[in-house]
Amino acid sequence: MHEGGVDTHDLAVAAKKQADTAEAATRPYIGEGGVHIVYLSLPNAKGEKVQSLVPTKTTNEIAFQFQVSNFGPLPGTNFRASWRGFFGGREITLEGTEEQSVPKTLNPGQYIHFDGSMDGPAYKALMSGTKLVVEISVEYDGPRGHYADCEQDQYRPGAGFVGGLEKCHPRN
Repeated sequence: MHEGGVDTHDLAVAAKKQADTAEAATRPYIGEGGVHIVYLSLPNAKGEKVQSLVPTKTTNEIAFQFQVSNFGPLPGTNFRASWRGFFGGREITLEGTEEQSVPKTLNPGQYIHFDGSMDGPAYKALMSGTKLVVEISVEYDGPRGHYADCEQDQYRPGAGFVGGLEKCHPRN
């Protein structure tokens, strides 16, 4: 402690807290912004697939859309996003947003989405309990550094996609 009665360690801790608070208020926050699910049934008499928010006896397909959003007050630059799927423990190809269509900067409030679906035998297996896990990875830069995150969601019949699984490693 010096003559003024304030420990320099306490001053350093306070300065770090202030810097962390300033960074938290002035950086992009990019991550998963939700999942939308639609169940599709066999075509009706007009030949149109019938959409529902819950599976029915005639449902034979599930379509899902994962949204990735910038929740922060600043743009995320050098932005990259990808997704992977695991069905029954094996990696599967998920169709959706291709890397070249992902913007290099994701502005505050802006989002992208990944769209996928399963039908036929895969849909039946999913509804019978075969595990589907989807990983969403993002990387981006902000004014104070580089950020990376990876989130996993698992589909559960009757509950939809449930997040909060183990953290994964970004793969961009």
